[in-house]
Amino acid sequence: MTIKRQLNLSYSVAFFILVGAIVAGVSILTYRLIYQQATANLDALVTDTRNLLEIDFSNVVKNYLKGIAETDRQTVEYFYQQYKSGHISEAEAKREAAAALLSQTIGMTGYVYCLDSSGVIQVHPKAALIGQNLSANEFIQEQKAKKHGYIEYDWANPGETVKRPKALYMDYFAPWDWIISASSYRSEFANLINVADFSKGILDIKIGSTGYLFLLGANGTLVVHPTMQGVNIADNKDSRGHYYVREMLEKKNGVIRYFWKNPGETREREKIVYYRSIEELNVIVAGGSYTDELFLANSKIFLLAGIVFVIGLGLLYLVGNLIANRFSKPIRSVGTLIQAIGRGDLTSEATTDFEKKMLVRDDEFGEMARTAFETQARLRELSSAVRRNSEAIRNGASDIGFSIDAQAAASSQMSASVAEITSTTEELSASSTQIAEHSGSVVDIANLTWENSKRGSESMVALRQKIENIKNDNEVSLAEIVELGRKSKEISKVMAIINTIADQTKLIAFNAALEAASAGEAGKRFGVVASEIRRLADSVTDSTSEIETRIGEIQDSISRLVITSEKGAEGIADGIEATAVADDLLGELVDAASRTTDAAQQISLSTQQQKTASGQVVLALREIVAASQNTASSIAKIAEISHAMTVTAVELNEVVSVFKLTREA
Repeated sequence: MTIKRQLNLSYSVAFFILVGAIVAGVSILTYRLIYQQATANLDALVTDTRNLLEIDFSNVVKNYLKGIAETDRQTVEYFYQQYKSGHISEAEAKREAAAALLSQTIGMTGYVYCLDSSGVIQVHPKAALIGQNLSANEFIQEQKAKKHGYIEYDWANPGETVKRPKALYMDYFAPWDWIISASSYRSEFANLINVADFSKGILDIKIGSTGYLFLLGANGTLVVHPTMQGVNIADNKDSRGHYYVREMLEKKNGVIRYFWKNPGETREREKIVYYRSIEELNVIVAGGSYTDELFLANSKIFLLAGIVFVIGLGLLYLVGNLIANRFSKPIRSVGTLIQAIGRGDLTSEATTDFEKKMLVRDDEFGEMARTAFETQARLRELSSAVRRNSEAIRNGASDIGFSIDAQAAASSQMSASVAEITSTTEELSASSTQIAEHSGSVVDIANLTWENSKRGSESMVALRQKIENIKNDNEVSLAEIVELGRKSKEISKVMAIINTIADQTKLIAFNAALEAASAGEAGKRFGVVASEIRRLADSVTDSTSEIETRIGEIQDSISRLVITSEKGAEGIADGIEATAVADDLLGELVDAASRTTDAAQQISLSTQQQKTASGQVVLALREIVAASQNTASSIAKIAEISHAMTVTAVELNEVVSVFKLTREA
């Protein structure tokens, strides 16, 4: 397939996929939007129709109950006037009015009752409720607030289990404070309205071209329908066996699809119907239309998209031809040049105007044309160089042959020399092995010396630390001894004070004795006391003298202890200084041992390296011997190769001669 056709096909496929995707996406989106809008409108129409019917029904019920409540208020007014005119008592008037109200029935179960503004029942068919306050019920609270008007609420009569919608209209009779209420279930008023009366308004509403609204009774009878009114369709089913009417009667509210054929039509179509139930009227409001009528706008969009698609394909074919022609002509021109190169013709040049324009184009085609011409020029240069070099290779191969013979003789002589060097080197390797073994012993001794020096240094450091601790303890003891001497001196001062007090006491006792003697008989007892005090003062003086003697001895001992401690401190300081010197000497010894160990290890390492190097040299020499032998073999092979190169150069020259390097005259 030509490039032109490939381009046309590629454009067509790409356009088909792109436009197809766009059309499909737009169609799906449009379908959904139309479906949502159409079904929403249909649902809203059915719901609005149902609400209108319910409103009309509520108005009928309201007006009916209003008439009853207002008539009952007039009845109560009549009996009240009988009481006011004096014909009967007020109690009799209320009793007669209540009897008149209770004699009525509303629907099947409805009735009339009265309650006052506080929510207490005044009149009711059930006598047990009379006098009870029912304000707990919401509708009673609403009655108390309004007193007039219409309300609806859910209620279950005594004996019933399910609440149902109930309607009530009330009127107020102020003289007796009665709220007159007429009520019954809404479903019991169904006979008040004929849904068939709404047929004209319902049938006037059209949905699409053939769609319509209709009313379906609870038994499946069409109450309102454009063509089948009064017909029972409860057992109707579509061609697929779907009993759609039964489903509507069972669910009462929802949406349903089925296939239906209107009278006068020839084929079935799918129909969509929304339906809503009015429970009180036992009727279902429904509205439907054929789905193809709802999606008529979508069909038009599909048709328009198809027309656009066909026109686009035609335009694409024309544009594709123009683009393909623009691309195929440069490719054919470059292809012609490449075919000439393939045939061995390297003399082609850009001769036509189109070919010259190709060389100056800035696009990929221009680059491809320039590359083709450059390739042709390089091949031409390569062919010329190969021709020149093939002759040089042939001449060089001959020279190599002569050189190889000389190398073979030299290789034999070199092999003998290398064998002699190998023997000498092996003897050197054996000596290196012995040296390496002895250097290992030296390293072990140096390591042992270094370890012992380190342990001695560590022990000296520990000794120095212990002496430091002794020095610190001695300094603490010396400080405490000095403090003890100071406190003993303070005790001497206290003793001096005690002696002074004792002397004063003796003087006072003496004076007291004199006073007692001068007092005569009355002062005898006081004189005895004064004598005892003086005797006690003498004892204190003797005791303090002895204490002072003992304190003096203690102070002398403290002084001698201080001198001894100071001498001990000087000895400890000398010991610390000596241990510091010993520690420094041991440190220097450790450093020297460490350096000795490092040197021994370096010697051992060097001898090991020398041993390894000697072994490697021996191996290298052995390899040289083997290489010399291999070299001799290789030289023989090179001689063969040089001969083959000569033959190859001749063949290469013949191959290159196929290319034409210059145009023939």
